[in-house]
Amino acid sequence: GYVTERDFFRYLKASDVFVNLRYQTAGETPGTLIRGLGAGKPVIVSDYGQFLDLPDNICVRITPGEGEEEQLVDKLQMLAYRPLWREHLAQRAAAWAREECAIEKSAARYLEFAGRLIAKKQTGRATGSDHRLDFPAEPKIVADPNDALEYVTGFFSDNPDALGYLHTHSRRLLETLALTPVGAPDRRILELSSYLQLPLLLHRYAHYGEILVTNWWQGGPDEKLMSLRHGQTGEELSFRMSNVDVERRRLPFDDGSIDVVLCCELIEHLREDPLHMLFELNRVIKWGGMLILTTPNLASAFSAEAVLNGTSPYIYGQYNRRQPSDRHAREFTPPDVRVAMESAGFQVLKLMTKDIWHQASEESLSRLDSSGVPRELRGDNIFAVGRKLTRHLERYPRELYEL
Repeated sequence: GYVTERDFFRYLKASDVFVNLRYQTAGETPGTLIRGLGAGKPVIVSDYGQFLDLPDNICVRITPGEGEEEQLVDKLQMLAYRPLWREHLAQRAAAWAREECAIEKSAARYLEFAGRLIAKKQTGRATGSDHRLDFPAEPKIVADPNDALEYVTGFFSDNPDALGYLHTHSRRLLETLALTPVGAPDRRILELSSYLQLPLLLHRYAHYGEILVTNWWQGGPDEKLMSLRHGQTGEELSFRMSNVDVERRRLPFDDGSIDVVLCCELIEHLREDPLHMLFELNRVIKWGGMLILTTPNLASAFSAEAVLNGTSPYIYGQYNRRQPSDRHAREFTPPDVRVAMESAGFQVLKLMTKDIWHQASEESLSRLDSSGVPRELRGDNIFAVGRKLTRHLERYPRELYEL
């Protein structure tokens, strides 16, 4: 409730954390929040509206809506148990407030804004914030499985390695395609670490205006033109492929320029910093854009049964003599994927698993039922769909990083 200004500052001085959640909002910046930042307090704010203008390194964000209370409890516990992080937030908050909220700078900005308003001819009413939270469900790609596989196979008929990969991954490719929104001439889609099978299917069924692809190779060039020709029909297609080390480099795309990203069977290969990649995806994906991520499931029925039999739970744990870097550095579980995506600012809309590589037996599933984990999360490959509805929340989530 309301307190006097004197009591407010006494409470502020006595507190360890400052919570300022507002949704809906008229767009105003709370004076109490600015005072909390200036006092050098770690602050927790709503990831919405005017709070999006705050730098990521001076506050902790919570997505409004369902699960808000659970997020708040989690963030408060993190601040309580990580005093060094709490101290760093407080120091950066105080420094930012001193630099950005000084009365002289604030006055100059008001004058500059007023000058622009006077100089600009008004052409209509303001449209409001672009950071909406309600997005309608989008139609997904529908493709006949046999037609799709026959089409892609025709482009690799003289490449035994590509045909072998396509045979092994065919069901995973089709499942991913079925999760992908239908495109439009003004929409762009990106596939990371592409072997070009999915771009071919996107070209045939999705109708995106631009299909972007990346992969990574040692040395130059920074970009290659990848051309393919269908062995039966003679159809020719080309894709410009960017050379990107997704753990270390900035993606070569503008902020908020991509509608959908496919990150398939990649995150398990990253050795050091998978959140760097996911944060970069948050940067380049439009507000409300989609991220589709797939990766093997270390908590599958197959993996659990392997542990019970005294063998390795990895879906793919072998060392690769031909390509030493092409092995799994860390396989993930469904909760791991949720943590990674939410930490990078993606609201998880769908999290499911399918048996792609091994078929779980009824006996194995029955033995695992008592764990409380639903069978829907015991398949050996994870499929997750997220929407960009927040800014970065946690650069190094404790579930995935040791600092």
